[in-house]
Amino acid sequence: MSATDVFDQIREDILNCTLTPGEAIYEQELAKRFGLSKSPIREALLRLQEQDLVEVRA
Repeated sequence: MSATDVFDQIREDILNCTLTPGEAIYEQELAKRFGLSKSPIREALLRLQEQDLVEVRA
């Protein structure tokens, strides 16, 4: 699984309202869910932020 796969899945979850607006999602939980390190998760989240689908907070 790659950052692109994670991006696609999270994007689908957002568009299908599996993830609700305003719901917090955490890198560590996503890393565990997808069996990846945080690096590809961050990459996917940044791409989602570029499309205004998520807001990345420190």
